[in-house]
Amino acid sequence: MRKFGFLILSLIISVNAFSAEFILTHLSKGLSGNNRYPGICENDLGERLVIWRSHNRGMFFSYFKDGSWSRPEAIPHQLEIDGDYLGSDIVADSDSRFHVIWELMDEAVFYATFKDGVWTDPVKVRWPARYEGFQISMDMRSDEELAVVSTCRFGGKYKDITIGYLRKGESNFSRFKNLTDDKESSSTAAIAFDANDHAWIAYKGEVFGLGHEILRTCVIHLNEENKMADFAQPSAEQDGFAFLQWVAANKITGVVMATWWCRDGFYSSWYNQATEKWSPITRIGVSSARHADFSMWNKIVAQGKDFYCLAKNSPHELYIVKFNGETENWETPILVYEKPTVYFDLYPANGNLLIAFCTRDAPTQVYFTSMVGSYEPPKIRVKSAVNVRVETKSERSFFRGFYFNYITWENNPWNIEHDVAIDHFNLYRKLKTETEYGSTPYQANIPASQLYFEDKQGIQETPLYDYAVTCVITVNGETFESEIEY
Repeated sequence: MRKFGFLILSLIISVNAFSAEFILTHLSKGLSGNNRYPGICENDLGERLVIWRSHNRGMFFSYFKDGSWSRPEAIPHQLEIDGDYLGSDIVADSDSRFHVIWELMDEAVFYATFKDGVWTDPVKVRWPARYEGFQISMDMRSDEELAVVSTCRFGGKYKDITIGYLRKGESNFSRFKNLTDDKESSSTAAIAFDANDHAWIAYKGEVFGLGHEILRTCVIHLNEENKMADFAQPSAEQDGFAFLQWVAANKITGVVMATWWCRDGFYSSWYNQATEKWSPITRIGVSSARHADFSMWNKIVAQGKDFYCLAKNSPHELYIVKFNGETENWETPILVYEKPTVYFDLYPANGNLLIAFCTRDAPTQVYFTSMVGSYEPPKIRVKSAVNVRVETKSERSFFRGFYFNYITWENNPWNIEHDVAIDHFNLYRKLKTETEYGSTPYQANIPASQLYFEDKQGIQETPLYDYAVTCVITVNGETFESEIEY
C-alpha cells in the first residue's frame, strides 16, 4: 500500500498522550509597551511565523527556522501603524509561503505574504462596504484559493457577514459577497474548508422581534461552487447571548465543529456530514464570566480525528481542551498558562499544537509554546514525475517479432526547486478502459537516475495502456510516495 507524506516532526511526548510540559518562549522580549493580538502558523518545512501588534509601531513578527526564533521586527512598508489592532489569521500554501491578514479594528484589513524572510508589501483589502472589525478569519482550499470572512456595514443600522476570495497568483481579495443580507445584524465570523472544499462559516446572528434580543451561533454551508448548501443555528436552544463563534472542519472524519461563549462558559455543537445531523449543545468544560472587554475568546482547530479548543476561564487563565473524535466527548481541560492572558491563537501543526498568547498585565507581552496533540499525517511534499510519454516500438527476436512500450518521464520541477532527493521511481500501468490505477506498482524501485522503462508484457501495436510515475523518498528510514496524478 502506498503511503503519502514527507516529514514527521520529532515529538517530545507520545502522540497518544494528551499532556505536555509547556515551555514558554518570550517572542516580544526587548520591545517596549504593550504587545498583543498574536497570530501563528507553520508551513510544510516546519518553519513558524508569529505576528502581533506592538506598542504604536504597527505589526511585528518573529520567524522560527533551523531551531530558533528571529528577533522581533516590524512588518515592512505597513500602510498604517496606529490604531487598535485586534484580529489576525495566517495560513501557509504548498510552496511554504505564509499568507497573513490583520485588522485595524472598525477601519481596515491588510494582507501580505511572507517567505524565506521576505515580506511582500502589505495591501489594504478592498471591502465592498464599511468595515466593522472585531474578528477576522481566513482559510485555504485544496487548489490554494483563499477565502476571508468578516463584518461589513452596507448601510443603515445592521451589519452583515462578507466573504471574499483570492486565487493563487492574485495580489488581493475580490469577488466579495454579502452572505447575510437580511433585517438582522451579524458579526464575528470564522471560516473553515472541509475535505470537499465546502466552506463552513460560523458567526453571531442577532435575532429581534421576540420581546428581547437574542444572539445566536449561526452556520452557513457553501458548496465547492460557493453556493448556499445549508444554514443552521446550533445554539438556538439556548436563550441568551452567544458570543465569539468559531468553526473547524475535520477532513478525516467529516465532522464540522462550532464553538461559542454563552452565559457562563464555552459550548459546542458538531455536524456529522455522513448523518447530516447536528449534535445536542455540549459544554466544553471551561467556565468564564462575561467580561466588559468581551475577551471571552475561544479558538477551535481540527487535528487527526480530534478537535482542540483554546479558551480562558473567569480569572483569564488559559486552558486547552481536547474533543475525542472516537468517543465524541470533551476531555478534561489542561492548564496552559496559570497567569492572566488576554488574546491568543492556536494552530494544528504536524503532531504539535502551536499556541501564541499575550499576557494580561501591562505591559502585555507575547509568548509561544507548543504541546503534543493527536498525530496528523504530514502533508505531501514530494510530487510525481511529469511529461510521462509512451512510444510503441517493435523489435525482432530470433524466432519472432514483438512490440514494447518505451516510457520516458522527467522529475517534477517542484522536487528540484525544493531540494527533494528522489530515492527511486515507481511505475503504474492501467488499461485505457480503466478509470484508476491500482495501489500496487507495475514496476517498483526504478533507480532515480533512470528516466525510462521498457514494458514488454502484453503490448500490441494499438496502445492498450496508460502509465503514471510516482516519486519515492526516504526520511529517517521510512519511505514516502507521491500521489498518482491523473
